[in-house]
Amino acid sequence: MDRTGNRTVFRLGWVASARGDHGPALELLRESLRLNWRLRNRRVVALCLEQLACLGASSGGPADQARLFGAAETLFEQLPDYTLPPQMLEAHERGALGARNVLGETAFRDAWMAGRTMAIDLAVSLGLGLPALANPPPTR
Repeated sequence: MDRTGNRTVFRLGWVASARGDHGPALELLRESLRLNWRLRNRRVVALCLEQLACLGASSGGPADQARLFGAAETLFEQLPDYTLPPQMLEAHERGALGARNVLGETAFRDAWMAGRTMAIDLAVSLGLGLPALANPPPTR
């Protein structure tokens, strides 16, 4: 599949998410994340992480959701002149507020910052629902 096809998978996931079709959205966004990570298409990887965070799709609950938001923000900052599309801002605000309300401001900020400094491959693992890879045990 070429880059255009990979963006199409993302768009289908985004539309499913906007319609409230959580299951199909999760499947499509994770597939797009896998495909675009292989292609090293950082823009679509960032969009996928953002949308997965908006869905609260991480297995680790709101803390992982905040980490995904932080990781996506870092990736967006690395893209020249890129901002989150306006049609995604509402979902972003809603998702971040939900996680912040559950965690509290300090825990949310700490998780967000952990996501901002997380290695991209770990953020991708987290987005794919593989928390064991995203939170490796400490080495001895």
